[in-house]
Amino acid sequence: MPHNVNKTIRISHYSYGDASLPTLILIMGLGMPAAAWPMRLIQELVRKGLHVVTLDNRDSGRSDICQDEMSSLKVMGAIARYVAG
Repeated sequence: MPHNVNKTIRISHYSYGDASLPTLILIMGLGMPAAAWPMRLIQELVRKGLHVVTLDNRDSGRSDICQDEMSSLKVMGAIARYVAG
């Protein structure tokens, strides 16, 4: 699986289909890896003529885990605020 590098964090992704076709990027919810996308859905999108890219969010799957404690606290705070409404 390739990794894209943005200075300090590597984001893993999978690519399906012909890269010269229009690209659809599928991003799974927080904490879920790219592997959670149903393969039948991806295959159908490719069959319809799309280049599909799925990625592992930071801290999930094969993407890098954030080592910065403050960043992790910010993410957890955002989740808590969302859950609390």
